Amino acid sequence: VAKTKESMSRLSHCFSTRNVEKSYVAIVFGRPKSSDEAENKDGEVWNTIDYPIDGKSSITRWRNVCSIDTKKYGQLTLLLCRPKTGR
Repeated sequence: VAKTKESMSRLSHCFSTRNVEKSYVAIVFGRPKSSDEAENKDGEVWNTIDYPIDGKSSITRWRNVCSIDTKKYGQLTLLLCRPKTGR
């Protein structure tokens, strides 16, 4: 969160020029099946979700971080997600 107009301007510039890499984590039920696999420079396998939202392209890369079995919810998986298109 920007505290000043100057910092807001700089943050906006970083996002518009894609100098910021957004990452999210998600906990999902089960273990998602791999989709279109792509290797990143660290040799990790990243999957792609390409699902339009409101008619606009929406692409997110994701990978499995870990999975656990629970008594209450069954298998849960932690995903690391990186939106490519910002939606």
